[in-house]
Amino acid sequence: MSINADSDDKRNASQLKDNLGRELVNIASEDAIESFKKAGKIAGEALHYGKSLIKKEVTMLEVLDKVEDKIKELCARLITAQKKMTRLFLVIN
Repeated sequence: MSINADSDDKRNASQLKDNLGRELVNIASEDAIESFKKAGKIAGEALHYGKSLIKKEVTMLEVLDKVEDKIKELCARLITAQKKMTRLFLVIN
């Protein structure tokens, strides 16, 4: 009896490990996809902003500096929002 019980325990543990591994991959994949979407949105906003800055009297360096600042601003807002959501999640749970 104990041999079967040990065998069943090992099988169950192995299945649990496999399922947990798949879940972690799914979560990681979902997080990666969400990160790509957010990065794409930031890039789109930065491109639109940069396009609006291009004028005869404005140097390319000025445009690039302002676009870089815009990206940093958008990323900082995103990070702040993520921290707030994390705190809210921790409070709720």
